[in-house]
Amino acid sequence: MADVFLEVLRSAHGFDPRRGDAVAWLYGLAGHVAAGAHHRRTRVADAERRLRGRALLDSDDYVRVEERIDAAARLRRTYAAMRELREEREPA
Repeated sequence: MADVFLEVLRSAHGFDPRRGDAVAWLYGLAGHVAAGAHHRRTRVADAERRLRGRALLDSDDYVRVEERIDAAARLRRTYAAMRELREEREPA
């Protein structure tokens, strides 16, 4: 109910009495809000169902992720050192 009220406040500027009755507009707005809430709940339930019972990462995965992070950090340091060497050797 609060979502409908907030949507009415957000959309009030769009109401045109020449296009129809205010009650019909409110019902239409409430229907759209309810449909949006249903779609959101459905998407969340689908995601939860797909993930249910799955271990997202096991201990080996954590080790592999940490190794890749460490390797990326070492690679950045290597590139920085190579850039510094190049700058030192280039004539000014």
